Amino acid sequence: MRISLDQQRELYRRHANEAAERLVEVLRGRIAELVELGFERAFDTVGVHEYGDSTYWKSTEQLAEEAAAELADAIFYLHIPIARERGDLPAEQATAT
Repeated sequence: MRISLDQQRELYRRHANEAAERLVEVLRGRIAELVELGFERAFDTVGVHEYGDSTYWKSTEQLAEEAAAELADAIFYLHIPIARERGDLPAEQATAT
């Protein structure tokens, strides 16, 4: 690992609240695009091919938990560019493919 686990935890703790606020902005600013992406993922690329209709039979509580987990993942992803912007991480580097 290039970043220690302790440093990763610290970066998340330092920038997660701002990342959550940014998530709200993304949701508000890109509603139509995200709805379409959700449709594509559910019916064209991932969902129905891997899960069939099983999601429709989950309890409301299960669905809420899964939605919260997905949103929490988004907060994790969004804290990284914030850490870069604040100078807590080096600038984005190209990765080999």
